[in-house]
Amino acid sequence: MDQGLKDKAIELSSDGENGLRKVVELLSPMESAQGDIEHLYLLGYCHFNLGNWAAAKNCLSAAFEINNNEPDICYMLGLAIANCEDGGHKSWGIRRDFCKAALERAIVIYSANLSDWFYAQSCLEMLATAATYVGPDEDAEYAYRSLVAMHPKNPDYLQALAKITAEVDIHESLSLLDRIPESLSNQSINEDKELLYSVINTPDEKKKKKKSAVSRSKYPTTREMSGNLREVIARTLVAELPKEQLIAQDKGIFCIGSCFAREIATQLSQRNLKAMFVEMAEHINSTYANRHLLDWALGRCEGQPKDRISQLCADMNITPESIVKSIRDSNIVIYTLGVAPVFVDKQNNNQFVMPTKSTLSSSVLAELYDFRTTTVAENVENLKYIFARLKEINPDIKLVITVSPVPLRTTFEFKSAVMADSLSKSTLRVAAHEFVSSHSDVLYWPSFEIVRWIGGHVGPYFGGDDGASLHVNDEVVKAITDSFIEHYS
Repeated sequence: MDQGLKDKAIELSSDGENGLRKVVELLSPMESAQGDIEHLYLLGYCHFNLGNWAAAKNCLSAAFEINNNEPDICYMLGLAIANCEDGGHKSWGIRRDFCKAALERAIVIYSANLSDWFYAQSCLEMLATAATYVGPDEDAEYAYRSLVAMHPKNPDYLQALAKITAEVDIHESLSLLDRIPESLSNQSINEDKELLYSVINTPDEKKKKKKSAVSRSKYPTTREMSGNLREVIARTLVAELPKEQLIAQDKGIFCIGSCFAREIATQLSQRNLKAMFVEMAEHINSTYANRHLLDWALGRCEGQPKDRISQLCADMNITPESIVKSIRDSNIVIYTLGVAPVFVDKQNNNQFVMPTKSTLSSSVLAELYDFRTTTVAENVENLKYIFARLKEINPDIKLVITVSPVPLRTTFEFKSAVMADSLSKSTLRVAAHEFVSSHSDVLYWPSFEIVRWIGGHVGPYFGGDDGASLHVNDEVVKAITDSFIEHYS
């Protein structure tokens, strides 16, 4: 770039908005730069400060292609790209990523004296704000620590960092607030200090009376939710679950529940473990159906449910005696909760109804009976009943509860099967939590969370093998089973 043109452009750019416009006129069109990085940067700088985001993005992008090591260009380009967006999480993610990239370049150039970089403070402030909005918290903490190092008495930086550190170390949080000069303090800062002092000064006797220490667990970052599924499961779900040596080659594992439980039993059998499975079709795999199944095995089931279960088990060559023997020969029962809705006969005291072999379809059954989603309380009560029957058969049995991620196939209760499935799974998940929380000899295994929560980050997890939206991919079931075996053996 001609030195005279450069000097004139820099002089004009200091003359407010009017000067910036004159620079744009002087340096435009962009094509006249012909690969001149200084020309492109100055033109992009002026467009940026005039709010011409698209023009600034074009100029700065061209400059960045020539030299992508310049922190100034990297920083301003990120802001220009973000400002071209409609706002929201995406724009803040762009700001965060470009700020981090610009800081990495600036650290190389300015070494330990990052504050010598002209944009250091504004870039760190932008990174702190963006990371506060969209995460991760570690980036916000890094930015605020760097800002505090540059400005040790700045109340805004110190208070923001104190709020972050309070998550893990309230003593450090308080020490940060104590560094704020009284003359720079305000009501918000004083209230934060008072709260922290009240916690620290709580008498030991009172602290001892607390049932347990306060635990903290943050939702995993995108990075932690990415990569190999088994590694993600280990990092985000099962690391804190108590380990027990439940699985043994010479002991059986009895699986009951939905088609998902069948898949788990199959995977266990392929690993030379003794697994038996009794399947209730997904659309009738309720806690009501399963309590009737155990009553049938013990010779206590009557009426329509008895007839239906007899037909189901006859098709699979399963007898009451074989179920009882399998439970007695097992040290673990894996019970997969399937669905919350059931058919009930309002004309017969709301008795539970299971489809019979002669029933053509659930749609036909819906013409005869009412279809409703059971409550959390009903499912908890059924789980207690089921567990009592299992203990009656085998007093030493260990129960593992899991919730099937397989969706509800059909609803006759709501207009949307997706919404009905959400209610169904939520009901069962809460019921499982309440039941497990009150029984020390029952464990919960997060199959549902692996598929429905982690699947939103690592997936898709449905239909990979057969294109069916109801079927969980085989490799996912394998990863769930492998993780279970690794954790409990």
